[in-house]
Amino acid sequence: MTSGAVERGVEQEAFDAIKWVGTPDQLVGAAAVGSVPGRSTAMLADPRLDEIWPFFDEGLRAAYSGSDSVPSGLNGGEVELELEKLWGEIIVGTDKTAQELADEYQPILDAL
Repeated sequence: MTSGAVERGVEQEAFDAIKWVGTPDQLVGAAAVGSVPGRSTAMLADPRLDEIWPFFDEGLRAAYSGSDSVPSGLNGGEVELELEKLWGEIIVGTDKTAQELADEYQPILDAL
């Protein structure tokens, strides 16, 4: 929140908007239209994700929620970009098999 927001007396409205964006309903809704998963515990536990991402099982959820979002290397942004492309293909839907996706993306990731 900016000092200008405080000066205008809208700090509560700004806070409410930030809280609203982070609600499980909003995060699950974003996931339904292609967003990557948030790190909200409530969102990750939401059963609606089972319909949106049937592959995102308890094991993946646990691994994801326990992972660190800080890049592990200087090329973290490049790696993240490629993984977002892969994730996008999975979310949007593809005729490619898991092996075909691996064959396409693994050499790119290995080169990074």
